[in-house]
Amino acid sequence: MEDRCLRLLVENVVRVYDSICEGYSNLRVKPWIWAVKWLGALRVGDWILDAGAGSGRHAVYMASLGCWVVALDISLGMLREARRLVEKNGVGGFVYLVQADLRFLPFRGECFDRYLSVAALHHIPGRGSRVKVMREAARCVRPGGIVVVTVLRLSFKRLLKALLYVLPGRRLLEFGDVLLVWRHRGRKYMRYYHLFTGSELAGLADKAGLQVRRVTVDGPSPRLRSANLVLVCVKP
Repeated sequence: MEDRCLRLLVENVVRVYDSICEGYSNLRVKPWIWAVKWLGALRVGDWILDAGAGSGRHAVYMASLGCWVVALDISLGMLREARRLVEKNGVGGFVYLVQADLRFLPFRGECFDRYLSVAALHHIPGRGSRVKVMREAARCVRPGGIVVVTVLRLSFKRLLKALLYVLPGRRLLEFGDVLLVWRHRGRKYMRYYHLFTGSELAGLADKAGLQVRRVTVDGPSPRLRSANLVLVCVKP
């Protein structure tokens, strides 16, 4: 039953983002440069995996700095939006679009200098699956490579506002699982999230064999800074 529920939650994420991709990309235009900065000084020619690239705004920004970027997402609709943004900004020679699941990356080991995942890990249901995501990140990054992951932070205020995701039998999959609303063209879409504590996020990196440099709050503005957790770690 639990495996079926996990599969349904993944299908929910894909279906919702395929449905809202146009409206999402129109509202999420500017890259979160604060998140990219946690990668450290980027060098021309660095290979970066943008894991959960969405509409491609971060991939385009990093490509504009001279990096080679693989923009990976599970939603084909979001990748179509990313392709439009890449073409619009003239960085097609530096960005490669790949449709794949974060838990099963289609790359050989140690082929990226850095790994960036902005607002994607919190869409992965089940602790075991989230450990898989972090282990895949560690596998694909070269020794000494930086891994940066941002997620929504668990707060009781957010839990009270959100609709708790209840499985058949009225049992929560995990504490911190919620559905958050996205409105698009007069319709209401419920997106699955798992909200994180700092210790939980650091624990995933530890399970993956990554060395945690810091877990902190940050965001695109002072108002939203406390909403986001940032994990910065390095592959030994």
